[in-house]
Amino acid sequence: MAQNIGRGVPEDWRIAETTVRLGERQALSRTFTDAAGQVQFLVYHLKGLEYLESESVLLLVPSAEWEACAAEAESLLAQLRGTP
Repeated sequence: MAQNIGRGVPEDWRIAETTVRLGERQALSRTFTDAAGQVQFLVYHLKGLEYLESESVLLLVPSAEWEACAAEAESLLAQLRGTP
């Protein structure tokens, strides 16, 4: 995980947004999928449910087991207290 500094993605990628519950807070999760349908990375916006308003953003670069990585990251993020 690392702070995210966006630079844009190719036009043929898809971005799926969902709201997730991480402990006591809600966060916006954005999943970036390439033209071949492979998940390339996920972004968790920890403050604000609009990604342009988010103050804290963490990036998870998944492996082939991206769903397990996401579940582990969400479990860790749910344990955070205060401002990350």
